[in-house]
Amino acid sequence: MSGVVRFRVALVVCAVSFAHVGCADRDTASRQTVTRTAENSDRWHVNAEPTLILGGDSSLAWGEVVGMALLSDGRLVVASDYPPALSIFAKDGRLLRTVGRRGRGPGEFEAIGTFHHYGDTIFAADLDDVGQHFTEDGRYIRSSERPVGGGTLHGLLANGDRIVGTLKLDHIVKNEWRQAPEVIERVAESGRVVLGTFPSQRLSRSADGELAGEIFAPHNRVVVFSDGFCAGYAGDAAITCFDASGLQTGLISIDREPQPVTDDEREAYFADVYLANPSVPKSFLDDEVARLRATGKFAKELGVFGRLLASSDGLLWVGPPSTDAWRSANRNAAVESPSDWLVYSRNGDRVARVTLPAAFVPLAVSHERVAGVGRSDLGVPTVVVFQLLRSSAP
Repeated sequence: MSGVVRFRVALVVCAVSFAHVGCADRDTASRQTVTRTAENSDRWHVNAEPTLILGGDSSLAWGEVVGMALLSDGRLVVASDYPPALSIFAKDGRLLRTVGRRGRGPGEFEAIGTFHHYGDTIFAADLDDVGQHFTEDGRYIRSSERPVGGGTLHGLLANGDRIVGTLKLDHIVKNEWRQAPEVIERVAESGRVVLGTFPSQRLSRSADGELAGEIFAPHNRVVVFSDGFCAGYAGDAAITCFDASGLQTGLISIDREPQPVTDDEREAYFADVYLANPSVPKSFLDDEVARLRATGKFAKELGVFGRLLASSDGLLWVGPPSTDAWRSANRNAAVESPSDWLVYSRNGDRVARVTLPAAFVPLAVSHERVAGVGRSDLGVPTVVVFQLLRSSAP
């Protein structure tokens, strides 16, 4: 395969949960949690028609959308790859500025692997985790190297400290499936602080020593706010929230049961390999799908929840299993049916339930808007923004 073609299949996922907290020796009284349910919580909804659709025709062609940010003044930032760029739009959809071209200098990217909005700063990182920081207007501020010790970047706190997770794989052996732990750390210029060690997905090694994970395996979702983070192992019906120091602030109970992986879902995964790699020769993909059918291992059950989103007003949005970014070979694969999201405060209160339209994957949420990836009638990726109506349904 040509060196310029990148092939995406989601087999190994670096993610996990909070079953045992590394700072468990803190004063127990200071770590009391609040767990509440609200059967009569508000029913929010979005307008039937989007307030904004970008793309879908020759005027604006998206590659893979890596992330989005809804700014407080109404602007929208979209980070995309193929080619790598940060696009800043006015609330009415006018393109205000595009930042990015191929290269390794300021404002240049070989690719954009991750994107985050923290405080009043935009952060985009190459696949090797070399990050660049920009103002909300797209002005370059500085670069930051991959932290010593590495780790999967989950997000940044308001002061720019990173929350990262590192899988521990020493006990993962050939031909045996074992659950891997992940260490979550806060990384600052002064060093790294361990916030906890938590269970992750089940992994194994092949005969030649390569690491593999169960397809559709429940794993941990971590979402970072300006002043803390929440995480939960999707195999359990609970999500725990913490402040920036790792102090537990709330426990959220998810009112869902795990569902078995069906034959239709397995077939949808294989079909999506083709959708996620449109530039790769079909003959190569045929061989890859055949290999996956022969050697890939599917989990028996889906996780209890999918994506987690941090709303800009501090609320946690919890998506159903169908929204899990790693349930398909394409991390922004459209959800075929409407998705029912639960909204929580980080002390454990359920605030609302909101149903989002089919063929729409939310990537950013604010007090009054929901932005994400949709599909045109021709199946072309689009950026879509809906108005969020926070009053109870009649």
